[in-house]
Amino acid sequence: MTILIQIIKHLFPSKIITHHKCDLVNQLSEQIIKSNYIFLSIENENKTRQFFYSTIEELITLFNHCPRNERTLYEIIFPTNLVKTYIDFEYYTDNNLDINDHCIGASSFLKILHFTLNFIDHKHHENQKYIDITLQQFLVLEA
Repeated sequence: MTILIQIIKHLFPSKIITHHKCDLVNQLSEQIIKSNYIFLSIENENKTRQFFYSTIEELITLFNHCPRNERTLYEIIFPTNLVKTYIDFEYYTDNNLDINDHCIGASSFLKILHFTLNFIDHKHHENQKYIDITLQQFLVLEA
């Protein structure tokens, strides 16, 4: 059993953890599936996966108790749930502190991606900064 599974069972003893995604979905009520729960896949040492669900608050608690090298979770996005575009792009701002605006790499990437995905509908908005328009489409998490 991975450390992550042990931590989940310690923090949330009533959580369902399964070896198959379909088993997890079959054991949960329709109300849980349609609500704001996050469905996650845990990668084990032997490259197998286990599945569970949590709220964002539970996930934050889990991450606060978990060693960094054990945070091998992947979100499962169901076709019935609408989500923003999801791209995992790691840019370490603390490694770029010598640049005047050390977030410029991530901001530039988001702007280019937004423009590329929306080139047909591209409109110039003078009243808003383009990064604000871009962030309406993408989910950005700081780590």
